[in-house]
Amino acid sequence: MPRIHLLDHGYLEVDERFHYPMTDLATRSNPSPTVDRIRIPSFSLVYEDDANTVVVDTGGHPDGMDGYWPEWLRETVSWTGDDEHLFENRLEQIGLAPGDVDAVVQTHLHNDHAGNLRLFAGSDVPVYAHREELEWAFYAANVVREPQARGAYVPADYDHDLDWRPLSGDRGQVVPGVEWIHLPGHAPGMTGLLFTELDEPLFLVGDAAFREGNVFPDAVQPGANWDHADWADVAVPRIREVVDESDPNVIYGHDPDTFDRYDGYADVGQVGDTSFN
Repeated sequence: MPRIHLLDHGYLEVDERFHYPMTDLATRSNPSPTVDRIRIPSFSLVYEDDANTVVVDTGGHPDGMDGYWPEWLRETVSWTGDDEHLFENRLEQIGLAPGDVDAVVQTHLHNDHAGNLRLFAGSDVPVYAHREELEWAFYAANVVREPQARGAYVPADYDHDLDWRPLSGDRGQVVPGVEWIHLPGHAPGMTGLLFTELDEPLFLVGDAAFREGNVFPDAVQPGANWDHADWADVAVPRIREVVDESDPNVIYGHDPDTFDRYDGYADVGQVGDTSFN
C-alpha cells in the first residue's frame, strides 16, 4: 500500500508578511505598527509504493546557518534545527539511504528545499524540476552575482552533476500515482504534487500557498512571491481546480499547524514533530 512520510526539518523564522502581506499595515492612527516574526515548519516528503521511492524536496543544507547561506538569508529566513532534523538523518530514521531513492522531485530550488541535492550527485537517480525553474536557477547561478538579487536561490545547492529531468508544460506524471502540476508565482517553476493512489488522494501545494488562507475561501497573496500575476492568474485557479476535481487532503508549504493538521491524514506518517508554541 502506498505511504507518505512527512519529514520534519525544524523551523524557519520569518516576517509574518511572508504569509499575509496585508498584516500590520501602517494606518493614520497606528503609523508605526510592530511586525511579528513567526515560526514556520520546514519539511520534505517521501512517497513509497511497491515499485518506487520518491523524495519530494531535500530540505536545507546542514551548514545553512553557519555561513553556507548568504548573510541576508540567514538574517531574513533563519533556520533552527539540530542533527535530528537534517534530511539525511530523517531518511535514516525511516530506514532509507540516498541510494535507496528511485527519484527526486524538487517543487522548486529555494534554499530551504534544495539543500541536499548534493547527496544524489554523480548517481543515476533522476531529479525532476520544472524547466522554468531550472532556467531561472542556472541563470541566477551564472549571471546574477549579487546574492540578494538571486532571491532564495543558493547555486551551490543545485550546481552538481545531477541527472536532471526537466518537466515541461502544465501537468504530467512522475511515476504512476504521482502527478505534477505547474503552480508558478512563488517561484517560476513552482510545482505541486498530487498523489492519487493513497486511500485518500493528497495534494502537496508546496509554497504556491503557505497556508490554506492564501487560497481559500478567497485569494490572499503571500508576500514572498516571485510573480504576483502568475500566482493570482495561474497558481490559484489550478489549485482550486485540483481540489474540485480530486477532493484531496491538502498539504500547504509552510503552515504553522503542519504537524497537527496532517496528523489524521490517511497514509501519512510523521517523522519528528516540531513545536511552534
